[in-house]
Amino acid sequence: MTQLVLSRFGSRRVVMVGLGLFLAALTLIVVALAAASMALFLAGTVVGGVATLFTGDFPAMLAFSILLAALSLFSLTSIRRAL
Repeated sequence: MTQLVLSRFGSRRVVMVGLGLFLAALTLIVVALAAASMALFLAGTVVGGVATLFTGDFPAMLAFSILLAALSLFSLTSIRRAL
């Protein structure tokens, strides 16, 4: 469905919007981990999911998932050291 709606726009523009949304999602997730905010974390994951609709690219979605897992591991180790 997304491809049908976005097909009238240039592919370069759509991908650039998707990548911008990825950056916004990562920013929200990093801020959420720093502030221990579940609401911001969920907002970041939703924005990341919307970004995958724009890119429509499995490798991009996989890279986003790997980066999210790395950020989560980093936050877990930081929390463990603080305790």
